[in-house]
Amino acid sequence: MMITNNKGNLIAHPMIKVAKDAQTMAMKVMAEFGLTAKARTKLPKLDKQEEELNPMEMFIKKSKEIR
Repeated sequence: MMITNNKGNLIAHPMIKVAKDAQTMAMKVMAEFGLTAKARTKLPKLDKQEEELNPMEMFIKKSKEIR
């Protein structure tokens, strides 16, 4: 997007730089919080521990065994 300055020359619209800077800043924040695909690969893996069944899961298992 181009605009003309007071001398009549074509220059890039100033808001283009603002938009690019905002996008760059947003990407840095997303990477910091693990919200990009590349950043997610660097997160530590959590081991899924054997958890006790909650009461709802126990109820569902019992009802399936009865049938």
